[in-house]
Amino acid sequence: MNFSYFTRMRKMPVLGLFFFSLLVGLTAYSQKPNPPKITPIAKFKPPVVTTKLGRAASPQTSIPVQEIPDLVRLSLRAWDAKGNNYRVVYYQLMYTRRVVTEDENTGEAKPAMDMISSDFFQTPLTTRWIDAISAAPKKGEKLHFFDVMAIDEKGRRFLAPDLIVTFE
Repeated sequence: MNFSYFTRMRKMPVLGLFFFSLLVGLTAYSQKPNPPKITPIAKFKPPVVTTKLGRAASPQTSIPVQEIPDLVRLSLRAWDAKGNNYRVVYYQLMYTRRVVTEDENTGEAKPAMDMISSDFFQTPLTTRWIDAISAAPKKGEKLHFFDVMAIDEKGRRFLAPDLIVTFE
């Protein structure tokens, strides 16, 4: 018997499988995919607005300490030059407050500044934040509203300028 004949016969299924996969691969590449449909988006030029909280307006305003408890209960809004009001749908608030810390080495109490921050999807502030800010506001403390996002009547979102309120 010729052993080379059997060796060739064992290689035939492997070669057949190779040519079959090559044929399937070529037919897969021969089909042209449909191009994705792209819908054009209309250009949007956001309005030039001012961020306001009561009488405090961006970029920076000083408010007497006595008015702070009433001020933080108001809604944050964005206004343009024509007097149009835009609803604020998101913002972040950083409250820089005066605190007293104790020096670990000497045990002496020292004044310091502390910052707390959170993001909000509603306006006015939550009751917890209103209570924290209204508890004992002191001169030199600040409220910094940033990443303020407003929405127009068509549902288009845009960024409004930051607002910094300094306590006098």
